Amino acid sequence: GRATENVRPSNRVIRFYNAVGSLPLRLGPALLILTSLDAIKVVILSGIMQRTDAALQVLYDYRPRPWRLLWGLGDHLWQQSFNCRSVRARGKFVQEAARVLLAHLVRGKAIRDGWGRRLIIASIGSGSASQLLQGIRDNGFGAKELRVIMVDHDPRALKTGVENAWRMGLEAAIEAQKTTIGRFLAKTAPDSVDLVEMVGLADYFEETTIKRYFTGIRDVIASGGFFLGANISNREEMAYAHGAACWPAMHYRSKEELTTLLKNAGFGRIWTGDCGLYTVWVAKKSA
Repeated sequence: GRATENVRPSNRVIRFYNAVGSLPLRLGPALLILTSLDAIKVVILSGIMQRTDAALQVLYDYRPRPWRLLWGLGDHLWQQSFNCRSVRARGKFVQEAARVLLAHLVRGKAIRDGWGRRLIIASIGSGSASQLLQGIRDNGFGAKELRVIMVDHDPRALKTGVENAWRMGLEAAIEAQKTTIGRFLAKTAPDSVDLVEMVGLADYFEETTIKRYFTGIRDVIASGGFFLGANISNREEMAYAHGAACWPAMHYRSKEELTTLLKNAGFGRIWTGDCGLYTVWVAKKSA
């Protein structure tokens, strides 16, 4: 859809960003920090504090700011990289997909069961959860229809997510759980969650871990429920991401690898799509 259109810059522009990332003596990060206020935040948050959730929010929230003068131009330059554009496209995709999937689930539930039980959504490694929450608000849903469990081991990330929920008027629908993914999946009843969203997290898991988590996610999802996720696939701008923006190491997985992982975890129907540097997916647990 709209989220995936016009994300990729030209080859020449990608070469420029990778050249900056390949500069010796850590000159790439120095150049970013000297020319952009946004870049200072991203490099400190992702490279030093390992707070990728907060760093992503800087990318999601980007707007041209001419009053920053030269730093405004620097912000614009670095925020137009393939990586940054892909992150924003991924955010839009999550918002659109959440809106469509939740409308489908709520409608199906109302037809099947009436309003006996609220739908349960789990946002794993939720961070700010801003895109998922926006997708919920776009439908006009709230605590009557949904219970949203935000799962993150970082209390600062959860605090941001809860603040976002308050700002959107969704605080009554939210339950924040400070725990690890493994613990959350172990204590959640099988077949009890209607939608699991895990975007921005799979990229950091080793193969054995992601296999275990995908199987655990399939187990907790109810029949007919969905797993919405994303993983970086395209290596075209790796040098810039890790050499200039100081982003932590990631596991780049192809669309085929991700489809195989989801199939092996037991998902019946799997849709994948390209979203800039990312592969995004919606996997359904068959009856």
